[in-house]
Amino acid sequence: MNAPVLNVDRSLIAQIVTADLEEFQSESDWIEGRKMGLGASESAILFGQGYAGSSSFKLYSEKLGLIPKDEFEAKFLRIGKLMEPVLRRLFTEETGFPCYEIGDNHTFRSKQLPFMTASLDGLVVDDGGLGVIELKNIHYFNRDEWNDGSGPLKYQIQLQHQLAVTGLKFGYLFGLIGGQEPYAHRINRNDEFINKALVPMCAKFFKLMQSQTPPEIDGSEATARALKLLHPDDDGTEVLLGDRFLDLDQRLQEIKDSEGALKSERTIIENEFKAAIGSSTFGVLPGGVKYSLKTTSKDGYYVEPQKYRSLRRKAAK
Repeated sequence: MNAPVLNVDRSLIAQIVTADLEEFQSESDWIEGRKMGLGASESAILFGQGYAGSSSFKLYSEKLGLIPKDEFEAKFLRIGKLMEPVLRRLFTEETGFPCYEIGDNHTFRSKQLPFMTASLDGLVVDDGGLGVIELKNIHYFNRDEWNDGSGPLKYQIQLQHQLAVTGLKFGYLFGLIGGQEPYAHRINRNDEFINKALVPMCAKFFKLMQSQTPPEIDGSEATARALKLLHPDDDGTEVLLGDRFLDLDQRLQEIKDSEGALKSERTIIENEFKAAIGSSTFGVLPGGVKYSLKTTSKDGYYVEPQKYRSLRRKAAK
C-alpha cells in the first residue's frame, strides 16, 4: 500500500503538538537557532550514547561557539537531510501510514521546558493518532545494533526527547540498513524516563551553558580534540594549579611508572615467544592457543620499504 507523503497542515500542529514551532529563513539561521536549546541527538550525548566522536565537553564547547562545529558531523547532517524524502516515502510504503513532511529549517521548542528543542524528520498518523518519526540511513556494518527489536539506545533517547518536546504519545524509529533492508519500530512515550532522567539531565547541562561552567573532563578522544581546538597554542604565561592537581600529579606518575614496567615485561614475554617460534610461522600451546609470527611486507612510497613480523594470539577453538 503506497500512502502519499504529505506536507503537514500547520493548524494540525497547533491543535495537537504542545510546542512552539520556530521556522528559520536559512540553514545557517537554523544552525544558530539550535544553539539556544538542547536537541534530541544532543541529549543522547549527555547519556554517553551520542554518535562516535561526541562528548559532553565537546558539545558544550560547540554550543557556546568556543570551537567550530565538526565538519564531519555537518556533512553527515547534510546527507541525512537529503535522504529524508526517500526515507519518508519508504516508511509509508513499508507501513501503509502517511508520513508528513514539516519542512526544512524548523525547530520545535517545548513550552514548559524551553531549553529543550527538537527538529523532527516528520510526523506520522497511525491508528493511535499523530506521532513523531525518526529516520536513519544505516550502514550495513551497524545492522547488529538493530537486532534487539528496539533499535540502538541513542536513537531511543532521541525519540523520547522528541516526545517530551512535542507532548505526543508515540513515535516510529525507521531505518534503512545497507540501502536495502527497511526497519520500522513503534515506540511509546516513557514518562518515567522523561521526567526522572531526561529532563533533569538536560536542565543540568543547560544550566552549565548559562553559567559558562564546563562539564567534567572525560577521557574520550572527542574531548581531547575539543581541548586541542580550544587551546591550539601556548602564550608563554604561567598558571597556578589548585590543590587537587597534587593528587592528579601523583596518580599520573604512578600510571606512567606502571605503564613503563608493563611495557618492559610485555617486551620480555613477547621476545620469549619470538625466540621459541624462531623461523616457524606458528607456535601452539598445549591447550590449543596458537601464536602466529608471520612476515609482513610494505611497499615504499614516501618512506622506505618495510618488512616486519607481528606476533598475534589466536584463542583455541
